[in-house]
Amino acid sequence: YSTQERLLLETLLLAGTVPDAVLYIDGLNDFLRYDGRPFITPSLHAYLAADLPYPNLPPVGTAAEQMAVAAAVLTRYENNLNMIRALADRFGFKTAFVGQPVPHFHYPRNPELFPFGGDESEDPVVRMGYPEFERRGRAGAYGHDFIWLGDVFESATEPMYLDQAHYTAKASQILAEKIV
Repeated sequence: YSTQERLLLETLLLAGTVPDAVLYIDGLNDFLRYDGRPFITPSLHAYLAADLPYPNLPPVGTAAEQMAVAAAVLTRYENNLNMIRALADRFGFKTAFVGQPVPHFHYPRNPELFPFGGDESEDPVVRMGYPEFERRGRAGAYGHDFIWLGDVFESATEPMYLDQAHYTAKASQILAEKIV
């Protein structure tokens, strides 16, 4: 998600690798990792510090809590974009950011186009956050180099997903064409 991507960019820059441009396609994982911790953190904690209590996640039981956590995710996302842009200015590379299409938002969910079990839309932060992500993206909150493509598959007539979240070759081609 965007925080880990920013950290990877910083690591590459520290090692002397300066890209000509960076392209980030984000959305779903930022909301699924709403606590801001890297994906592997719970596993590492269980392995290295099982005797210590794991820090609690922010509460998301009520609609107000869900919206507050989603707003915090979007603020963190915006801050990550701004930090990446500052690095781009300093090191002289271009940036582009894409609001990611996901199968539970503006996508026809029928068995022919999405035959998979599981539903990220059941995650309350995703459910509450994605409409606001779209609103902010379309309103220009994420800058001139942000492209909202969260609805690019809304009229799909063939499957765009290999599983609950990953794109088919056709979907990847469509995304690439839209970005270009």
